[in-house]
Amino acid sequence: MKFYSNDFNDYGTLDTKFTADGVNVSPEFMISDVPSDAKSLVLTMHDLDSPGGKMWTHWLAWNIPVDTVSISSETLPSVAIQGVNSFKNIGYGGPDPTSGTGEHRYVFSLYAVDKNLEITEQCTRSSLLALMAGHTCAQSMWVGIYSKQ
Repeated sequence: MKFYSNDFNDYGTLDTKFTADGVNVSPEFMISDVPSDAKSLVLTMHDLDSPGGKMWTHWLAWNIPVDTVSISSETLPSVAIQGVNSFKNIGYGGPDPTSGTGEHRYVFSLYAVDKNLEITEQCTRSSLLALMAGHTCAQSMWVGIYSKQ
């Protein structure tokens, strides 16, 4: 499964517009070669370098149709369900690292799963990943780097 963005290189710097310091919309991602046994796609985004080692979730979305070829916070298919991020909001919450904490790595992960997930938008990242256990057909990721100016 291919999952990539033309908005930044893998491990490249995220433009400010994709962060809380800018417009706070997600980059656009392209999707292809989804496995034929997949029934839906799941998207997650988290900060690997959150202070205190706490997992900070920026975006959760599931039940994305397998025929989706591009995705962003502005073009997420209406049948997809978005979950609550660590900002306590539903949907995308762009990078907003604490000043002085250096560069942060933001991991966008796409999973192909063999079923639709019957869960509410209050689902956490760890619960979502647990529900996907044993049902993931493929996984791909893309990493963006950002730090406060």
